[in-house]
Amino acid sequence: EVFSARALIDSGSQATFISEKLQRRLNLPIENINAHVSGLNDALAGSVQKQCSFVLGSILDTQFKLQVKGLVLPKLV
Repeated sequence: EVFSARALIDSGSQATFISEKLQRRLNLPIENINAHVSGLNDALAGSVQKQCSFVLGSILDTQFKLQVKGLVLPKLV
């Protein structure tokens, strides 16, 4: 099944994130984890307890598909 959502692609990021709201809307199964997220200068930004797998695609190039694991956060800011 295909869903549309906005995405910010950051080639400098070391992780992929998905909002809890989108994870629930897509009914993506979660996997329990224990990870820490850091920001600038390795400042601890928070911890993450869930991740999920999904496939990213493009409306411009239907051949493009990327399997990713995203850390589930309550809110992306």
